[in-house]
Amino acid sequence: MRLARGQGGVIQSLRRDGFLAEFGPNTILETSPKIAQLVRDAGLESRKLATDPQAEARYVVRYGRPIEMPGSPLGFLTTKLFTFGAKLAVFAGTVHPRRRDGVEESIGQFVVRRFNREFLDQAIDALVAGIYAGDPHKLSLPHAFPKSEGAGGQLWLDDQGPDTGRAHPEKSGEVAKDRAGKFSFDDGLQVLPDTLRHCWVRR
Repeated sequence: MRLARGQGGVIQSLRRDGFLAEFGPNTILETSPKIAQLVRDAGLESRKLATDPQAEARYVVRYGRPIEMPGSPLGFLTTKLFTFGAKLAVFAGTVHPRRRDGVEESIGQFVVRRFNREFLDQAIDALVAGIYAGDPHKLSLPHAFPKSEGAGGQLWLDDQGPDTGRAHPEKSGEVAKDRAGKFSFDDGLQVLPDTLRHCWVRR
């Protein structure tokens, strides 16, 4: 078993019984050539693994077993991941009035207000961990998901994260988040902070 807590912060990889698990983010989104340069400078190109574009299914462990996250309205209705009450709360939350008092919410506060705690614990918590490796109660909603509420109160909470704000990303070689490739390493994402730590120590 390999789990070095503290060396990679929230990036922690565990290999046991032939399986590899990530305790934080599980991939890097390659939106900038600077990311590829970092991997080259760290000498990790040979250990880089691209994700399979056909592997779109995501799973959340509940009731002691992995359950696939629904990817469609019908899948959401039939999934065993959420209780009937949580499903009703989610449908009701899609037409919830937009907040207009200017108060900055955390992601956790927003999801509980619009839906319920079960949806936060079983879906959004995993989503936020995969993107930011952070606590939804400590992450600012407008900074993490600036388009989360449309003008009519519609929900826009996806896994693309914040906009970089660049007017001409193509000039710097950047790629839009929805078109960027994802990758990890042969022994998990913790390979990167471990390698960078060793490089720093050698300096």
